Amino acid sequence: MWHLKPVPGGLFNWILSSVRVFCASVKTSVLLKTVKTSQSSRLSHRGRRQTSSRGYEASQLNIDLLFPVFHNTHAVRKRALSAHRNKKTGTQRFFEQRMALMKRAVSCLITVYLSVPVFLYLFPWILGHAIFSHLLRFPFSADLGRPQDVLNHTRNFYLSTEEDVSVGVWHTLPVSQWEAATGKTLDWYHETLGDGRPVIIYLHGNAGTRAMSHRVKLVKILSAAGYHVLSLDYRGFGDSTGEPSEAGLTRDALYLYQWVKERSRGTSVCLWGHSLGSGVATNAAIKIQEQGSFVDALILQAPYTRIGEVVVNHPIAKMYKLFSGFETLLWNLLEKNNIIFDNYENLKTLRSPLLILHSEDDRVVPYHMGQKLYQVSLQTRTESNSDVPVDMVSYGPTHGVTHSNIHLDPDLSNVVQTFLQKLKQ
Repeated sequence: MWHLKPVPGGLFNWILSSVRVFCASVKTSVLLKTVKTSQSSRLSHRGRRQTSSRGYEASQLNIDLLFPVFHNTHAVRKRALSAHRNKKTGTQRFFEQRMALMKRAVSCLITVYLSVPVFLYLFPWILGHAIFSHLLRFPFSADLGRPQDVLNHTRNFYLSTEEDVSVGVWHTLPVSQWEAATGKTLDWYHETLGDGRPVIIYLHGNAGTRAMSHRVKLVKILSAAGYHVLSLDYRGFGDSTGEPSEAGLTRDALYLYQWVKERSRGTSVCLWGHSLGSGVATNAAIKIQEQGSFVDALILQAPYTRIGEVVVNHPIAKMYKLFSGFETLLWNLLEKNNIIFDNYENLKTLRSPLLILHSEDDRVVPYHMGQKLYQVSLQTRTESNSDVPVDMVSYGPTHGVTHSNIHLDPDLSNVVQTFLQKLKQ
């Protein structure tokens, strides 16, 4: 029977060390081969790269199972390979960043959308400021004290319509007075209001000042047609003091009308109201009628039936149609702000000559509102057996008049002249 002799301790240790050295060399050669394969496969198909990576991981796993002594080192390398494989490309990162920005933008829009009704309810004055938009003093660069920069033979002056309220006014002479106006004083300008030529008081719409481009262009046409034109900036607008309100704007227009009548020596004085100004004009005309007199003439450009109907039909308000109570909220806020501007009710009782100018493609004040006002005015004239002129001029989309560009009508001066001549008949 064979008996195995014990192996000396030194010899056993030497054999174990030799095995470890051999395994280390094998592992090093495998790693070098894998690195070379990885470098060459970068230009190959992605699938081949993944296959090579998996082959490398399998070989590493076998070695580690056989030689646990290298397990820790391999674990670190394995995590590095996993991180490299999961590394995102530049395109992926760009896409994710854009998606994150879009999510934040959408979240912000939703927050603003839901906040508007809340802020309107808590701060009702916001709606009033939005309607008047008097803080938007366009054009910002205009020097309202120097109207001659934009209009020939025009003087600027101020009227105190009530205590602590001063409103700015431009007086533009008719072309026929230009030559005589050279070197004349402001008092001379005021005296010319009684020269027999009709006077038009221009009551502009919301936002901006009397120096806005489309307003200046209209004044030029009226001046060339032979009329005195007084352009008023209501309280809170332009360089006028005070805070705007429906009652305040009406008082400003009424004061200016009476001031002109005192100097016109019987000459016709016409109130021209554009958009928001149409409500100011009819309010002032009602006040004058209640005092036992009548406005000589009214010209309403792009008039509305009631300011609240314009507000609830505004594109921004339509965005809240999903909220059943939002329209009711707007009407309540208008009432709380004492903003009514009801042209429809005013024209039911007015007995003054009326001309309505409205464009069919008006996107601010719908054309059907002007038609409705025209119909109620005709009905009022019929019921009162009156023969005062009531006319309406409509503009098709081809004219380009829209809401504010009435000056683009080449026949505008003839339209106004024909209407005002009816006052003498």
